[in-house]
Amino acid sequence: MIKELVISNYALIDRLDISFKTGITSITGETGAGKSILLGGLSLLLGKRADLTNLKDPSKKCFVEGVFNIKKYRIESLFKKHNIDYDSETIIRREIIPSGKSRAFINDTPVKLDTLFFFGQNLVDIHSQSQTTFLTNSDYQLDLLDGLAQNFEYRKQFKDKLLTYNKINLELDSFTKDYETLLKELDYISFLKDELEESNFDKIPYSDLEEELKKNENIEEIGLLLKKTLELINNESFGLRNNLSELFLNFNKLNSLSNDFSDLRERINVLKIETDDISYEIESRIESLIYDPDRTDFLNEKINQINSLFKKHNVNSFDELVNVKNSLDKKMEKSNELSLKIESLKKVKLNIFSELEKISFELNKRRNNAIPKFKNQISEILSNLGMSSSKFKIEINKTNKFKINGSDTISFEFASNKGSSFKDLKKIASGGELSRIMFSIKIILSRFKSLPTIIFDEIDTGTSGDISTKIARLMLEMSKTMQVLVISHSPQVASIGDNHIKVYKDSSNNNTVTKLKLLSSKERIIEIADMLGGGSESLTAVQHAKQLLN
Repeated sequence: MIKELVISNYALIDRLDISFKTGITSITGETGAGKSILLGGLSLLLGKRADLTNLKDPSKKCFVEGVFNIKKYRIESLFKKHNIDYDSETIIRREIIPSGKSRAFINDTPVKLDTLFFFGQNLVDIHSQSQTTFLTNSDYQLDLLDGLAQNFEYRKQFKDKLLTYNKINLELDSFTKDYETLLKELDYISFLKDELEESNFDKIPYSDLEEELKKNENIEEIGLLLKKTLELINNESFGLRNNLSELFLNFNKLNSLSNDFSDLRERINVLKIETDDISYEIESRIESLIYDPDRTDFLNEKINQINSLFKKHNVNSFDELVNVKNSLDKKMEKSNELSLKIESLKKVKLNIFSELEKISFELNKRRNNAIPKFKNQISEILSNLGMSSSKFKIEINKTNKFKINGSDTISFEFASNKGSSFKDLKKIASGGELSRIMFSIKIILSRFKSLPTIIFDEIDTGTSGDISTKIARLMLEMSKTMQVLVISHSPQVASIGDNHIKVYKDSSNNNTVTKLKLLSSKERIIEIADMLGGGSESLTAVQHAKQLLN
């Protein structure tokens, strides 16, 4: 409920401080006195967009502040969701500065306008004839019926499942697109991968292949050079081996003459042994030199193949080619992974679909079960409101399409007179009829669940005194479970208030401002008498006013 409301520098308001109590508060005043201004200021707290033209003094800040007792509303989760400190007495503040900027706060936490609007929907319900357009909206109609059927938990389950279902659908679409794209490349990827694997490039050292090919291509020249080298070593006249043998003999003689030459003799002996070994090795190499044209062709083919792979994959090294192969392997693995993921998601999707079907069937059943009771109650209330000949019908049809509120379509159908056929509510009902229907629905809802503070803004306009009295009694019923604020020109409606606030204009000091006054018992009598058309001077009006107030 609203406990306190402060409005400053708004329209014709300099500053208003208003306290509200439980039960019914009647708000009356002459046309143009400022009742709509009061609602406009409150609407700013509920997320309405600011308009600089509403600033009474354009050079000063406008602010609206409200204190709300929300202990019974059970909306702690909303505060947690928006990272706002919860308090059973929540303070909402809205500021509009002359530059046009607007700020909003909930319990001193800055919030965006859409957040404020969201909270406002859970705090105050402003009911006017203009609001009845919601009644013709199918989503709103389903919300109403679900409220009566106590489908909140089923709606939550369905919403959560649907969000998961839609998320899986998005993932499935994304994975499927990736898989289809990859599938188009898969044959070529497989070909490239097989080509690399068959080449065995990573198992044959490229440098060894090149070296072997170089040797094969120059084998004749190598043989000639080796033979020439062997001749230089083994020639009997001037060969290296013969000369080293003579050197060794000379140092043998020197060593016999002096031990100073023993180390040189040993070194020459080592050279002689090494030269002999080299000679034998060269002979062996010459014997092994056999030109193999098939091997040369193989080596050429292999090297050309690897060079071709380098060029094809735009790389310059074996390491880079290895990276290419790994990348192709990963793409092949990814295709397999995507295929498995897609199959897994399809199974999950099917299971969730089945769960959604079950919940939607339950919602459909509970909605249909709630319709007869709803029709009986609304017919009874409408009859009391002067629409005894009217008939009301609700059609529920289950579809194969999932929406946030289930898979049902709904239509409210209405027949205003005896003998007339049912037609869609929005096509046949007048503004006044829609207002009474909406009012009736609010009455029914208040019997089933705790509603936020409700404000009735002149919904009794155009009704007779008898109907106004019946409206007042129904409001009185609502006030037993919720706070009701009633803006009315009807004395019958105004008289039911536990509290009575008069809105009036004060034009003193060459300045017109809107003011409020909490009326005493005596002042209420005068106000009701004025509304009856007699005022305090008419004994009949005063007597009638007293009767209404008792």
